[in-house]
Amino acid sequence: MYWIVAKGREGTKIRGKTALLGPFNTEFTADEKADELETDSKVIYLPTRDPSRASRMLKAKRVEQNPKLWEEAYERVSHKYK
Repeated sequence: MYWIVAKGREGTKIRGKTALLGPFNTEFTADEKADELETDSKVIYLPTRDPSRASRMLKAKRVEQNPKLWEEAYERVSHKYK
């Protein structure tokens, strides 16, 4: 499943926080939706449809990429559904 990882815009409840949108069946669909957003975002593949599991996988992926920033990696992720 494809997910969109985005930062919350200024003036919203989740400003500056990470939002996880999805899941989407195709990368094309996720890319289309990401293009509609007014914030920086990227499309990633996570092998799950479950939002809480996707959130845990995203956090683990962040720690793998930069173990020194584990506290930041485990910040709360907001879930937005398509």
